[in-house]
Amino acid sequence: VRRGRRRRRTGWLPGSRDVYLLNVCAPLLRDEAAVAAGCEPGAAGCQTRPSEEGGAFPGEETGGVTSELRAHDGVLTLEYRGGQLGHEGQFERATLITFSCGVGVGVPRFVTETPECMYVFEWPTEAACRGGDQPVVGGGDCRVKDPVTGAELDLNGLRRKADYVAVADEYAFHVNVCGPVDAASQGEGDAAGHRRVGACQETEEGSGSHWTLGAWNGRLEYADGLVTLNYTGGDPMHAGTPRECRRSATFIFSCDHGAGRGEPRFVREDAEACRYYFEWPTRLACAREKEVECLAVDPLTGHAYDLSPLAKADGNWEVDGGSYDADGRPYLYYLNVCRSLAPVEGFACDEGAAACQVKPGDSTFHGKEMGNVVGEPRVQAGGGAITLTYVGGQRCHEEAYERSTVVTFTCLRGELGVPRFVEEQPDCTYVFEWATD
Repeated sequence: VRRGRRRRRTGWLPGSRDVYLLNVCAPLLRDEAAVAAGCEPGAAGCQTRPSEEGGAFPGEETGGVTSELRAHDGVLTLEYRGGQLGHEGQFERATLITFSCGVGVGVPRFVTETPECMYVFEWPTEAACRGGDQPVVGGGDCRVKDPVTGAELDLNGLRRKADYVAVADEYAFHVNVCGPVDAASQGEGDAAGHRRVGACQETEEGSGSHWTLGAWNGRLEYADGLVTLNYTGGDPMHAGTPRECRRSATFIFSCDHGAGRGEPRFVREDAEACRYYFEWPTRLACAREKEVECLAVDPLTGHAYDLSPLAKADGNWEVDGGSYDADGRPYLYYLNVCRSLAPVEGFACDEGAAACQVKPGDSTFHGKEMGNVVGEPRVQAGGGAITLTYVGGQRCHEEAYERSTVVTFTCLRGELGVPRFVEEQPDCTYVFEWATD
């Protein structure tokens, strides 16, 4: 759960004014927020409550580091004990954090306070996923599903008629994805054989020497955030010796949103296994649904604001545009918070978009992508509001601008609230306001 230095987490308890400061496997940092709250040195958890005048009542220690992280039946728990007495001295305050596999670093969420003064939190985080123990998931037709998010990864967009070429020393590797390489790169051979070859190695000098590296297929494997494609059954290596084996190729695709389709890069040859390894950063190996940590931290006070209850895994927020086209037909906006939209039935909103403009009743109108998830929400200078920005949407005004979205959140006690469309600015920035707890 720690990334670099140990991190302090704070979280508002919905419907209450209590704030909880937490660290993981270590005491709280003695920063401005912890000192101002009056939290005792050595505390790993602390409960406080800011006052209207800007101060806070003295922090109540909810436990110190007394045990290590525990795993039981696939569940990770961390307990802090020995906190200050509560309920007229009947119980020592304590903290229980339950970690589960999730997306991103995640944020702790307050669950309840038990009658015995145990403060219970849950924390979905990628750090609790099993990493190297994650089972390999297979898929066909050049597609595979991410077992954590359920998102489908489709590499069919990498298949093309012209070969990809990766050069290493005196060799050139001709490869294709889930399809055959061009027959010209394979030297002589029967037509049926050409149609089966997915990768080929040749000498750069043009001497005509070439070796096939295996038959193509569409069987992808997914594990630990990487997609793998294997070609086997290529030409023999170490022929006539006890080490003889057939050449093969392994392609390892990694998520890189900025790489486009990307290109293969030769990594190494395992001569004993007769296998050639390639790496391939590409946006097609990224889950179509993108999500960021939905936490805004005020850099001046250290207070953290958790917007994750506003994010929807199933469905989206629907916002009446309050505006009309030239024919008097209204616009409707679909919006999600800190993550991509769920599929919008009946409308062609681009996959991966976090906001989309549609026009109900107009079958000729294609959904307009209004930006993608690119970063976490931010507290505005001076406090009082939080902004979330999506950028990189479809172009508008004769390609002059890219559509983008700005959502401004303000405080409304006791309610999640709903987003409200404000305006579309001349540069195609769509502005929303959202008063929420």
